[in-house]
Amino acid sequence: MQVMYWQILVIGSMAGAYLLVSRQAALWVGAGWTVWTLAMLNYEPLIMVQLASTWGTFFVVGRLKTSSTDLAQAREKLAGFEAATAGFSGQVRDLARSAESHGKVTPLQDSEHYEYLLRAIKESKKSLLILSGWLSSSVVDETFCVAIRDALSRGVNVYLGFGYENSGGQHEASPKSHQAMNSLRAVADAARGMEGVLKVGEFNNHQKILIRDCEEVVCGSHNWLSNRAFMNREKSFVVDDPNVARQAFAECRPLIEGNLKI
Repeated sequence: MQVMYWQILVIGSMAGAYLLVSRQAALWVGAGWTVWTLAMLNYEPLIMVQLASTWGTFFVVGRLKTSSTDLAQAREKLAGFEAATAGFSGQVRDLARSAESHGKVTPLQDSEHYEYLLRAIKESKKSLLILSGWLSSSVVDETFCVAIRDALSRGVNVYLGFGYENSGGQHEASPKSHQAMNSLRAVADAARGMEGVLKVGEFNNHQKILIRDCEEVVCGSHNWLSNRAFMNREKSFVVDDPNVARQAFAECRPLIEGNLKI
C-alpha cells in the first residue's frame, strides 16, 4: 500500500505542477522525482514504476492539455467565422461552413490585411470587389491607386463599396474620405478606354469583404478601404472556395452597381 501512496503523490504533484503552474514547473518537479528515485530506491522494478509514474503523468497530462487547448481554439475560430459570415445570405453561409469543414478557411490578422489587399489587387485577373464601412486616403493613396490603375489596364473590373451610417442614418464623410473619392475619380478618368472598369458605390454598409476573381472571399472585422493603422486587433477569414466566392460576389455586386458614385 505504501508504494501505491507514493505513486499517487508522484502523479498528483506532476499533474498539479503542469495544470496549475506550467509545463516548465512540471519538468522541474519531474527532474526532482527522478533524482530522488535514483538516489533513494535500490529496488529496480520499483525504480521503473516510479519513473513511469513521473514521466507517464507528464506526457499524458501534456497531451490532454494540448487537446483541450486545441479544442478551445477550434471553437473560438468557428465562433469568429460564424460572426464574420453573418452578413451573407443563408446560402452563402452554408457554403462557407462546408468550406470550413473541408479545411478551406485560413485566418488573416492585423497588418496581414494590408499586405493581402495589395497582393489581391496585383494578382487579380478578372474582378475585384471590396466592401468597407469607411473610405480613407490612409489606404486609398498613391500606392493603392497605381495598383488599381494597373489592374484596370489588365482588364480587371474593380467594384468598391462603402458608406457606414450612424444611428441617425448619416454617413459622416471626413476630409480623408473626400480626398480618397477624388483620387478614385482621377483613376476612373485615367482608365477610360481601358478594358477594366472601376465602379464605386456608396450605401448603408457595414460589411467588410474582399472577393478576388470569384475564387476566394475574405470576410471579418477589417475595414479594407480605410484602416491601415491597426490600432485595434483585426481578424478575418480567407475562404478559398470558388462556390462561396461566386455566390458572395453575386450578392454584393448589385449593392455597388445600384448606388454608384463613380
